[in-house]
Amino acid sequence: RINPLYFVTLLFDLPRFLHGATHVTHASISARAYTIVSSFLMLQAWSPTPQGLNQPSWSLSVEAFFYLLFPFVGPVLYRVNKRWIPILMFGIVAIGLAATALTAPPDTPTYDPLRPLPTFLVGILLSKLAATVSASRTERERLERYAPFIMVVCVGLLLTASQFTHRYSYLQNGLLAPVFAALILAFTVDGKLSRMLSASWLVLLGEASFGLYLIHMPIKSLIRVPLQNHFWIVFPMFLVLVVGLSVLSFLRLESPARVFLLSKAGYIPKETLLTSSLAQ
Repeated sequence: RINPLYFVTLLFDLPRFLHGATHVTHASISARAYTIVSSFLMLQAWSPTPQGLNQPSWSLSVEAFFYLLFPFVGPVLYRVNKRWIPILMFGIVAIGLAATALTAPPDTPTYDPLRPLPTFLVGILLSKLAATVSASRTERERLERYAPFIMVVCVGLLLTASQFTHRYSYLQNGLLAPVFAALILAFTVDGKLSRMLSASWLVLLGEASFGLYLIHMPIKSLIRVPLQNHFWIVFPMFLVLVVGLSVLSFLRLESPARVFLLSKAGYIPKETLLTSSLAQ
């Protein structure tokens, strides 16, 4: 799912990255070689300065690290009794925030791959909790009754949190994880809003959001000057272009490449095939 577009966007951004060297020295060549190699190996987040080659791609090295961890931590967390899941969630978030408070300035973005780990662990626990709720008719009906209230409260908390950007490192590293977990859980029930948001074109845009994340920065760097000088004219065209390329990437690059790669390993990626058929 990740690799095909990831490598394509790295190659696309490579000329811009190499051309950006104003003073070519042995040190600058070494630094750029290090950035290129670490980016293609998905290791750039372990560097103190991970941004450089297609800047947003640093987070995919964090995701790759989580994929490596999942077979070890996933089964352990999935055995947790459902009664302890909310407590464990808050405990994990609290430990992560305490570590962030001790090691990072509150108003500074952080790129350490270990900092988002609590959010990843909360996501695993949320998966177990959602599966448990779905399996129980009583709990599912209870959640359906409270889902609208949960959604309103969560949106209110997120809007409030948006005013505290001076606490960026806390917002980035787990402070809002319980809020998003509650919001996602509320959407798992088969309500009117959930069905409305399951429209095929919205599902397609959701799938294309991965492409949008990787594509937008290389395109932005190409049109940086006109975007700055004529923002209100150029930005709508930029938006249409990157969204269109993202949808095209999902349908014509990401999904076919994933099906091909997994078929070679003997797997059938049913969810991508289903999503592609719905989107088309």
